[in-house]
Amino acid sequence: MGAAVEFVALVEFVALVGAAVAFVALVTLVVFVVFVAFVACFFWQDASVKLDATTTANAATLKLLLNKFDIV
Repeated sequence: MGAAVEFVALVEFVALVGAAVAFVALVTLVVFVVFVAFVACFFWQDASVKLDATTTANAATLKLLLNKFDIV
């Protein structure tokens, strides 16, 4: 009878340790996802600013070329 009680206690301990490890892994995953999202948003804003500037420069260049050749 004593061996069965010890076995049940061991199973409960392993389950508790497994739950703790799973919780730590979940928290780590959430922190990582939030960090990646923050970095992605930061770079996306930087890229969109560059894209806007490039688009504006391209539009201005196109307008100059069209005016030069009297297309518009």
